Amino acid sequence: MANLDYFLKKNWNTNKLLDGNESNLYFSKIPSFSAYKFNFNFKNRINNDHFLYDYSLAFKINSDSKTIKEIQMLEILSLLELDGNLEEKNVLVNIKRIKEIYDGRKPSGKDEKKIWNLIEVLNLIKVEGFNINENNFELIIHIIFRNLGFDLDSKNSYYRNEKDKSIFKGLVETSLIDKELNYLFENIQTLSKNDIQGFTSAYLLLVNFIFISPYKEFNILIAFLLSKWFLVKMELEYEHLTPINHLGINWKNFVTLLNKSLTSDFNLDELFVFLDSSLKSKVNYLYRFDLLNNLFLENKKIPKSIFPNIICKAFIVNVLSYKNNSWKIEKIKSSFNYKNQVIFTDLQLESYLNFLVESKILKTISKNNIKNYAFADSDFEKIRRLLKD
Repeated sequence: MANLDYFLKKNWNTNKLLDGNESNLYFSKIPSFSAYKFNFNFKNRINNDHFLYDYSLAFKINSDSKTIKEIQMLEILSLLELDGNLEEKNVLVNIKRIKEIYDGRKPSGKDEKKIWNLIEVLNLIKVEGFNINENNFELIIHIIFRNLGFDLDSKNSYYRNEKDKSIFKGLVETSLIDKELNYLFENIQTLSKNDIQGFTSAYLLLVNFIFISPYKEFNILIAFLLSKWFLVKMELEYEHLTPINHLGINWKNFVTLLNKSLTSDFNLDELFVFLDSSLKSKVNYLYRFDLLNNLFLENKKIPKSIFPNIICKAFIVNVLSYKNNSWKIEKIKSSFNYKNQVIFTDLQLESYLNFLVESKILKTISKNNIKNYAFADSDFEKIRRLLKD
């Protein structure tokens, strides 16, 4: 897989790779059946991979920290809210279930089995020697679909067919699914010999798997897992940088850009710029989250009760990303949703904001006779000013 040489290499032989190609486009080998191949500006990708590598190093956090555990629980929630078809729509209920099952409680009911299955897969892809290949992938698929009513001995039970609908356009024809899956894994085995590795390869795996969308359910979820699995095997400890939660917040843009690529010339430049931005935001998000946790350890005056659950902490970290130093409640409402689903009701949000004001974390100020919120606590304000998305 990718290694430090990829990110640190200074003199790329781009002339050879792009000989006669004035557009600087690099064409991947996928998909196999089409004259069109996924393509992108090679020089831009090398530069952006270098930048993201350096940026990630600059704001890297301890992999054993409390933050990583909390982020993984939020990631599980994000994946299941994105593509888990959960029956329970209350995010606060779902994060509570995730925490309990993450800590060892046995699941009961379909939603909790999905949580249990996903946690097992996330643990499995981190096992040393559990490499990306077809056999291990088949095991992951069996775990994801386990105890959910699918007959895994019959592909007709869980494979996509022509009648199944998708939000993505121009997907692989169902008759070609197995062929494209086989080709995908053949291509993965040669990634270490390719010129493009790193984050760009993780993006390519994400896009290509969604393009194939082999199954009736969980295609988006599995695509992100595959991308994350690849990052784990890069051995650079960047598996937590899959920008799942940030794509959920900007889900409409992601779908629009990917559909544009899949229904035109397979060029991924616009989509990759969007993914780069989301990944950079994820680095910032992790760092702010960790600073917030450290602040609680250092400042005993801040009451722990201001974070009754992880969602409330995620809410504060989201506010810490705002550029302006004060914000209308409409701004807060619009920025804290997932896949266009509101996480807090208006009443819940206003109640929590009032609680934060009473706790002297936030304060209210008037701008043009309109109530705005701002940080009252100087330590929180310092964190807000530290990074820019």
